[in-house]
Amino acid sequence: MLTGEIVWISFSTNPDYIVLTEDGLYKVIQEDTQSEAQVGEFITVKGTPRKNEVYATEVEMLEGEREGIEKAKIEAFLKKECKAFDFELLAEDEVMLKLVKPLKHAAEFMQKEIMRCTPVINRFHNDPDGATSGILLKNALLEFAKEKNPFYEAKWISSKQADSAIFEMKNVHDDVETAKDFCKKPVLSLVDHGANTESVHALEEAHKNGFKIMIIDHHPYAQEAKSLSQAFVSAREFGGGSIHCGGLLSYEFALALSGKADKKLAEIAMEGDKSTFFKGHLHETLALDYLVTKGKDLKKYEKVLADKHLVELNYLKATQAIKKAGEIAHENTTHVIAGRGKINLVYLKPLHKLTYPPKGTSVQEVHKHFEGKDYPVVTIGYDDERCIFRVNSYATFKANETIGKIRKEFGSATPSGGGHEKAASMRMQIPRSKEILERVVEEVKKELEGQE
Repeated sequence: MLTGEIVWISFSTNPDYIVLTEDGLYKVIQEDTQSEAQVGEFITVKGTPRKNEVYATEVEMLEGEREGIEKAKIEAFLKKECKAFDFELLAEDEVMLKLVKPLKHAAEFMQKEIMRCTPVINRFHNDPDGATSGILLKNALLEFAKEKNPFYEAKWISSKQADSAIFEMKNVHDDVETAKDFCKKPVLSLVDHGANTESVHALEEAHKNGFKIMIIDHHPYAQEAKSLSQAFVSAREFGGGSIHCGGLLSYEFALALSGKADKKLAEIAMEGDKSTFFKGHLHETLALDYLVTKGKDLKKYEKVLADKHLVELNYLKATQAIKKAGEIAHENTTHVIAGRGKINLVYLKPLHKLTYPPKGTSVQEVHKHFEGKDYPVVTIGYDDERCIFRVNSYATFKANETIGKIRKEFGSATPSGGGHEKAASMRMQIPRSKEILERVVEEVKKELEGQE
């Protein structure tokens, strides 16, 4: 006899069940029985056992005290089976040491969900840091499942590339539709995005729709985002910043979850987000940066990263495209003197015809010539709908703080914006974009003129 909680139901007229018991997971095959139990309900099954399968002859529902007893047994089993692995930090500082506890909590949360056969929507940011985060998370989930849950299927992980660092309402609506493909609500996992204030509205909607949420991010975070999450890992919560990138955090999470992770993916992420924890140069980073603008296929990214020839082919395409974009950006740059500093204004509209590189990369092509200067420089890429900021190391100007100030001033005319101190962006509404840009330049100029 087998007693436990139904954690999965097949889509059929007389469904099979996957049942979690105090001894592990079993598949209940209904040939001589017919029952209509639901996920989360507790049953006792009589029948013929064959390894980890039971051919049912009788299925009985449990309620009340008996259900409570079995529930306690299963919780004890999960506590024993779901323990985060100890792991060595790839990059160690005070922030990363403080992140060990939330990383382990997130790992154990996800271990329990995998044991309960919960599907996962794996959302990741649309850059090398985000893509490597998505790969690390997916592979860690499957590695843990391979060791602990023989019934878990790879198709239960739905990987989706985000359009920005913001989790939006359209994403929630898409995830609600995705959830209809499963017998239970998936966990919503957001890596390298989703922790910011702009994402809170969509997170609230996801919560209302019954999604459990895990966020692993290094962008500025909102306390509301943490409150809406069952697991929350934020470098910013402990004083971290852009150097503690999503791929680095996801690498450590993967180690805590499954005991295994690809170090090179973390290095690609760190180089992509210009983390000072990594000093190398990998062709995979630029190749992946090129790929994420051409599609949203995590499997394709993995295939290319595993093939040196494909890496070099995409790296060459990327370098040629960046060179062309850089030339156009330089031709459309004007300069404003601000005290000892300088503001570079890059008009982006002539770059709209290019599908690659991203506009931020084109802005960086202008800005990189000022990185080592001993005076403050802020480069602003702009068109009718956006401002993109790059700030050199000498400048004390903080782009994300100024964006916050401008957005408070202009309200709905600046619908979104944020990022890091040295690299950030902001959306603008066309009717007021010229006015907003003038205000931005005024604010940057004031900041630079005030710096000695």
